[in-house]
Amino acid sequence: MLADTSGSTVRDGFHEGLHLALPYLVRLAEGRGPDTRMCLASYGDDATLQVPLIGAGDLTMIPRMPADGLSSLAAGLRMLVRVVSHDLRQLRSDGITTGRPVTLVVAQGLSTDRDQQVLAAREPLDSDLHVVAPLGEDHLAFAALAATLHPMRIGTAGRVARSVIEAARRAWAGSGGSE
Repeated sequence: MLADTSGSTVRDGFHEGLHLALPYLVRLAEGRGPDTRMCLASYGDDATLQVPLIGAGDLTMIPRMPADGLSSLAAGLRMLVRVVSHDLRQLRSDGITTGRPVTLVVAQGLSTDRDQQVLAAREPLDSDLHVVAPLGEDHLAFAALAATLHPMRIGTAGRVARSVIEAARRAWAGSGGSE
């Protein structure tokens, strides 16, 4: 999962709703089976790997991610390319068969990067990409990412959390992904 933690996320219940949703997402991942793995990254001005790849059932502490900076989705996608590639190589070298990774991007709004930067960062990502973004955002801009789009209801933390959880359910339905 890649989460927008830019400064603007403190509005409309987004930032708090994201944090409310995280424990439920871990439980959803655990329910997919004992071999399900997940990682958590965030982006603002830069990208940060918050939780490296771990078995969903082994995740005991979810970090609180501060809101700060701009929304560099390109930085987040570049990090995901490195992390997913590294993790898949490691799992395969350990003899672990993996399905296609599923990446859930939770975005409060459009990136502050140029479109070309975001598209170039997305291109090498070998993952089923799902984007959760507020209703009313320019979903056409997100569609260029070759992603499945999921509308998010904002306004309260509870609405945001429910939207993120529902999007994760839909993203993970029928997938064999591990990340």
